[in-house]
Amino acid sequence: MWHEVCPKALFNKRHLEYRFYREYFRRTAMFNDLRLILERAGRESARSGVGAMDSLHIAAAHLLGADEFITTENPRKSIYRTNLVKMTYLFA
Repeated sequence: MWHEVCPKALFNKRHLEYRFYREYFRRTAMFNDLRLILERAGRESARSGVGAMDSLHIAAAHLLGADEFITTENPRKSIYRTNLVKMTYLFA
């Protein structure tokens, strides 16, 4: 996820956003069993129609036992169809 948001914030010169993400990711846990993430992501994508990248993020959060998944994705996007982890829109 770091690779998805941090470089984009820097490219768009949103330095405050970049500092937020940098601090956030410094405090997060990582799930590194790629085989299991891919298996779970594939199942969730087929079940709910969630996009490929989002399904990977959801699978990792689920496997870590996350209480919620906070996202900047618009609430009308497919990521909200998952039930593996509670989705929360950051700007609500």
